[in-house]
Amino acid sequence: MKLWYDSPASHCDILNAETALLPIGNGFMGALVSGHAHCEKLQINEESLWSGGPGSRQGSAYSFGHAPDSPDVLSPEQLLASMKDGSYTDDLMQGMLGVTNGYGAYQSFCSLSLDYRHCGNVTGYRRELNLETGVVTICYEVDGICFTREYFASYPAGVIVMKIFADKPGAVNLTLAAQSARNDVQVTYGEAQNGALISLDGKLADNGMRYAARFIVAGDGGNRSSYDDKLVFENADAVTIYISAATDYKNEFLGLETSTYRNGLEPGLSAAERAKKAQSRSYTGLYSEHVADYRALFGRVTLDIGENLDEGASGAHVNELIANYGVSPQNDRALEVLLFQYGRYLLISSSRPCTLPANLQGKWNVEDEPPWSSDYHYNINLQMNYWPAGVTNLSECTLPLVSFIKSLIPSGEITAQKYNGVSEGWTFHTSGNIFGFTAPGTSLEWGWSPANNAFICQNLWDYFLFTHDVDTLRNQIYPIIKGAALFWKNALVEDGNNLLAVPSLSPEHGPVTYATAYDQQLVWELFDFTIKAIDVLDLADDFKLKEELEDKQKRLSPAEIGAFGQIMEWRDEPSDFDDKYDKEHRHISQLAGLYPGTIITKKTPALLEAARVTLERRGDGATGWSMGWKIALRARVYDGNRAHLLIQNLIRYNIAQNLFGLHAMGPPRNSAFQIDANLGYCAGVAEMLLQSHAGYIDILPALPDVWHTGSVKGLVARGGFIIDMNWSNCKLDTLEITSTTGLPCTIKYGDYTNKLDTVKGKKYVIF
Repeated sequence: MKLWYDSPASHCDILNAETALLPIGNGFMGALVSGHAHCEKLQINEESLWSGGPGSRQGSAYSFGHAPDSPDVLSPEQLLASMKDGSYTDDLMQGMLGVTNGYGAYQSFCSLSLDYRHCGNVTGYRRELNLETGVVTICYEVDGICFTREYFASYPAGVIVMKIFADKPGAVNLTLAAQSARNDVQVTYGEAQNGALISLDGKLADNGMRYAARFIVAGDGGNRSSYDDKLVFENADAVTIYISAATDYKNEFLGLETSTYRNGLEPGLSAAERAKKAQSRSYTGLYSEHVADYRALFGRVTLDIGENLDEGASGAHVNELIANYGVSPQNDRALEVLLFQYGRYLLISSSRPCTLPANLQGKWNVEDEPPWSSDYHYNINLQMNYWPAGVTNLSECTLPLVSFIKSLIPSGEITAQKYNGVSEGWTFHTSGNIFGFTAPGTSLEWGWSPANNAFICQNLWDYFLFTHDVDTLRNQIYPIIKGAALFWKNALVEDGNNLLAVPSLSPEHGPVTYATAYDQQLVWELFDFTIKAIDVLDLADDFKLKEELEDKQKRLSPAEIGAFGQIMEWRDEPSDFDDKYDKEHRHISQLAGLYPGTIITKKTPALLEAARVTLERRGDGATGWSMGWKIALRARVYDGNRAHLLIQNLIRYNIAQNLFGLHAMGPPRNSAFQIDANLGYCAGVAEMLLQSHAGYIDILPALPDVWHTGSVKGLVARGGFIIDMNWSNCKLDTLEITSTTGLPCTIKYGDYTNKLDTVKGKKYVIF
């Protein structure tokens, strides 16, 4: 469970190098390690350092994306009539678009430059990220002296820690300096108790957000001196660095005119307090605390698909494993397992309770103008970030998402009123920042997508299904999903006995129309789990709402089969549908009801076959995140071998040398990093081994032939059932299920079915 390399990251310049660097993170802070022997830059991020928002200098005053009122906006009923009589043009929708004044972007925080002042040649170099401990280690020799560096990001202590040491006393010579690529920062050097203090204080020129980092640097032995812009350690036995960062951001919507998203506190004080508290403890204690905290999450799941590396194989390190993928079955399986567990590592490292959710790049970003602002995309990408959470035993990593979506409701209610004329409930569209942006985008093709509120609510409902945490459902999740359901209860348009989403677009694909499969399916799912939540919580005051939703759900027609045997993406297929619109495309939005949804299952065999046809027509090429989705979709149609073909495509074309997912359609591997590809892959692999969305636990539903022998421990089925199993020759050998909730469950494996009444905490040996 190690990503290891025999050379430093391939780029000396940290910019454009994030796909070579090794990431560490504690949920709210992240760092990227290059590991150069002579000199390196440790790139540091903090989740809330964003340009844009209230006070931004980007364009006119920040309006949460809301455009000025347009008197020409048609009602949904009028739009539907124009679409049906052929008079519709996109000009009729221009008043429904948003603006991007002050939208902003996730910012690079700072970097720490380290010059190790080695004079001799470097030999025996090794750079590794240990997924079992969450620690990056760099080792090498210079003139017979072994130098070691350790890096980790502690969630309990809220700091990043780095230690440099050698196997010979007095061998560590180091010069270090804190830097920022921006001019809005001041760096000062001073004294700390038992060490030196580097203070970095800044104020973003765009929006005035204040930010600060504190570096406490402690040397063991030797001499220390300081200059205007650097610290120097000579002949030390070891040097330990404690890093903390903070901003004055506060996620609080107070109204369109009064919101500041600031806490009024001095970020340098909180950063200093955390760094001092960490430095007051022993390095060994911090290290042990970090490893114990991290392992408590990561160690829940183990996977073996025959991945023992070939003895003496040249593909022992990651660059070789990627370059030679397809040559050695054992090494290929090793890489596939490593990539699965790496996804779990990234989720743990970028999403912990009381942090913001993982954005498009998790928490790692080297630029001030990152691709897509490194923001939150609500039409698939943020949802995908959290797909693996429940099934891979990391449900608590979803809690930041719950809190963040809850914080968007006040702004989302205004968006619902302004753009849909709906006075109940909330919605948002495609892109969002950390400043309450919920409005539509600036282009119809991608910007209008109010059903994203239903889509994100699936993640929240899944949190409950995997944990049966009734308190969180009652106090946090249900108010969110109820608000989304109220929006759609009022926003749907009557068309005879049918209810239609109007206007409607299939995300980033096709024309403006009505009742796309994406909207209809997601609203159907939303009504379904809102109804179930009312029953679970026994909410007598909402029984009338339940009856209304039950009636409306029956009138949604979420999935229909088209002329080519496919799931129809649009209610009325465009005239050039076959030639233009149904070719390969990264979005497969008409299959949201297959995965992650529950509409298309074995219980609907005609729809399941139509979903398979749809996947054939969409093809096997895609961007990284889309490849992750297609793996899960193939698993849901029980085609394990085709799912594995997509895994091969993902690794060959969409994975960087540090295993970051790429927004690439194919070679060369030079496109932007997006974490959703990693997390989508992780979810897809789990879906090949275990499914539980259709009311029963399906064991090994999409096992590919190449994974003929293996085992997995710790995956979770809905209902809170922990699954441990072994198989050989593609047949199940052993199966054990531990009930964490005491709920009944049904287990299916091929023709075998077993229904159990379980006791909380008890393990059941099935095979």
